[in-house]
Amino acid sequence: MSVKSKIHKISSKLYILRTPNFDAKVTFGVGSSDVANAPKGFNSAKSKLDHIPLGEKGDFLYEMHSMVCESPNKLRLLKTRRDFILGEGLEVRTKVVKDGKKQYEYVDDAETNLMEDWVEDNRLNALISEAALQICFSARAYIKLTLAINAQPEKLELIDVFHCCPARSDKLDNGITAYKLNPNFGNKLYKKEETKTLPAFDFSNPIKYAVSIIDLRQDMPGQIFHPWAEWWGTKNWTGVSNKVPKFHNSGLDNGYNLKYHFSIPDDYFRKDEYTEEEVDEETLKSQILSEMAASLAGTDNVDKAFFTFHKVMADRGMVSEVKITPLDNKMSDTAYTELFNTANVAQASGHGVLPSLAGIDTGSKLGGSGKELEAAANYQQGFLTWSDRELLLTIPRIVQKLMNWDRNKQFVFRNISLYTYDVTPKNTTQNQNQQP
Repeated sequence: MSVKSKIHKISSKLYILRTPNFDAKVTFGVGSSDVANAPKGFNSAKSKLDHIPLGEKGDFLYEMHSMVCESPNKLRLLKTRRDFILGEGLEVRTKVVKDGKKQYEYVDDAETNLMEDWVEDNRLNALISEAALQICFSARAYIKLTLAINAQPEKLELIDVFHCCPARSDKLDNGITAYKLNPNFGNKLYKKEETKTLPAFDFSNPIKYAVSIIDLRQDMPGQIFHPWAEWWGTKNWTGVSNKVPKFHNSGLDNGYNLKYHFSIPDDYFRKDEYTEEEVDEETLKSQILSEMAASLAGTDNVDKAFFTFHKVMADRGMVSEVKITPLDNKMSDTAYTELFNTANVAQASGHGVLPSLAGIDTGSKLGGSGKELEAAANYQQGFLTWSDRELLLTIPRIVQKLMNWDRNKQFVFRNISLYTYDVTPKNTTQNQNQQP
């Protein structure tokens, strides 16, 4: 698409070349049903919606997804948090009592092997991993549970958060009792007749429905139907960090500052052969400047020229020709780099990931020593993952109940253990071929 630049008159003797801005803007209208989202009037008797979308038009997740795709580190932050939540995966431990104290240990017995085999045969770790990333992105994961004839779990499937919404209910105090499934919620391909309905899993009666939806979500005050992922609060900082590389990318192509100064004689546009009725001075000036603007309007020189007018005074060095003066570009990007780093730290905090573990330089050499990095990783696993892990463990605990496994057995996430050297070898030359 060609972009036409225009000359804008700032004063009687100063003009500047300006190109229209065609940047696409995405807006998000906040509704009034949940405090921060859901459309206005969804619970009205006049509403035609059979589900409760997230966002005024149901496209809020698309907006967040687009922001993730544009960011150089957003997806990595989501996956980093997921990886710390998962650790080394599920493990079965047995409750034992020693010295009057309850503790959980790994016991290699028949029941443990049976549970571990079920986890492996049904790819439960893979399902938990997928659900963890969904929770990191949207604070929610939908699991479709199908029961066999004997009321044991036959199949567990992850339903993408884009494809599932709570069903509309006239009785808001009853919470969510059903879910609507459609692959095109929030986009133009949506067709109501393609929507399927499934009941919500009944925790008080797990075998009530042959097929149901288990809704894993991080509840938040005021958010009755849709949770609110804390990293969504980094939207503005994400926008800042995304603009910095765009600024430099444009600056490298087009230059960072004004490139040219055109100085034009005052009488340059006075043409004696034209009468005032045929063409006046201002019209001719506008036509010629527009032609000059068109010649400068490519991708390489956008908005990088301004025009002034001077008196023709030959005795003082002001001649009747047009003078074109290239301008020096003196630009320091230190401030932009610092802003980019600050935005990244803010984003990491919003994702619940310690900046040093996200690979962000905070001025302390990415976390300092190996011991400091190990302490940060242990803190992340020990204190910042518990609630997410408890949410994800809902799935294996439901399976355990349906399979009637020993209640003294418990599923846990096994932490990743780090090893760092406490002492640096003194004689590096003699020990360089030894294995650690």
